[in-house]
Amino acid sequence: MNNKKKICIAVSTATILTFLLWLVIDVILNGTIREYTYKLLYEKFSYGWESLRLFLYASFLLLIFSFIVIYFIIPSVLRKKIKKAEQNKIKKYISYFLTNSEIPEIDDEYKELKDILLKLRIKSLEEENKKNEMISNIAHDLRTPLTSISGYLMLLNDEEDLPLSIRKKYTNICVEKSEQLNKLINEFFELTQISLGEIPLNYSEINLTQLIEQLADEFYPITEAKGLSIEFEYTKAVTIKADGNKIGRAFENIIRNAVNYIYNSSTIKISHKISQDKVTIYFSNKTSPISEPQLKRIFERSYRIDDSRNSGGYGGIGLPIAKEIIEAHNGNISFNYKNDVITFVIELPCN
Repeated sequence: MNNKKKICIAVSTATILTFLLWLVIDVILNGTIREYTYKLLYEKFSYGWESLRLFLYASFLLLIFSFIVIYFIIPSVLRKKIKKAEQNKIKKYISYFLTNSEIPEIDDEYKELKDILLKLRIKSLEEENKKNEMISNIAHDLRTPLTSISGYLMLLNDEEDLPLSIRKKYTNICVEKSEQLNKLINEFFELTQISLGEIPLNYSEINLTQLIEQLADEFYPITEAKGLSIEFEYTKAVTIKADGNKIGRAFENIIRNAVNYIYNSSTIKISHKISQDKVTIYFSNKTSPISEPQLKRIFERSYRIDDSRNSGGYGGIGLPIAKEIIEAHNGNISFNYKNDVITFVIELPCN
């Protein structure tokens, strides 16, 4: 019951009781009772009926005041104190829960709170582990080309009599590793910017079909060297409004991921389907068996299914970047995996 209702009840009750008092004093006590009372009070206390009435009214007003205090003010004060005590207890519990590994005891009525905090702790630990793993992977990815660059530069500096052909070979390796390192740094920086929403999208009309064909041609030297092929099938060209550079980057990351994890001498299949309000693009390739835990982490930053197969200086963030770009375009990216064939499905709004 809220405070307004309690005040109304208290005032109503006091009004009714006041009316009843008036009936008792001014109606029922009239006549012989009043005369007898008046004579008795006059003889003993030297004050009469009017003084008695004032005394009774004052007593009754005090009674009303006491009623309001007991009914309204005291419970409110007690509730505030109890509520404050409970809040302090909960604060201490949460503070202890978050700063200690052991789970403290708590009353049964707070079991739901305990369950929520336990889930938050588990999630926090998982996020902390993922963050530590990502930092470890980034450190490893950055250290690898740096170690190579440092080693070859030391050879070039210490071995003054190296043949020109060997010196040129080592120099080319340093240049290649430097470019690889620069790619990694740019990727990590770009992912951070996209996640913070700091990269603006420059929308324009782009021919999506032509963009995919161009990307397939750019990957031809890599796929040819690995004995792979890219097949792009479509029935009708489609144009969408998007940031061509960003969408191209997302598709490039997906194709590069397929090139890194595809079976040798197999095919990357690309197709798209147009509906009334969206276009759906499919990237499909056969890969090594992937476990369910690995599939759940496929869009995690700096996570790689198999470190040994990573190539080209990419630190396992190609797919997370693709996901951020697609979602920034109000699109959606998902995948399905069956019989060692993984298919990435991208949905983008049409014009």
